[in-house]
Amino acid sequence: MLTQLQLLQQQDEIAYGRHRDDVGDYYNFLDYYNNKYQYEREFDYGKFIDEWNQWDTNRKFD
Repeated sequence: MLTQLQLLQQQDEIAYGRHRDDVGDYYNFLDYYNNKYQYEREFDYGKFIDEWNQWDTNRKFD
């Protein structure tokens, strides 16, 4: 009886460990794509500002 309980506890620990790994992988996935999105957003905004400033500079000289 005791060994059966120990086996069940081991199986539960293994399942919980796998669950924690899955949750960790999920959060790593979210973090990766959030960082990727932020980088692209900042890059696009920087590009827009550069183009806007160039247009504004050209407009002042015309």
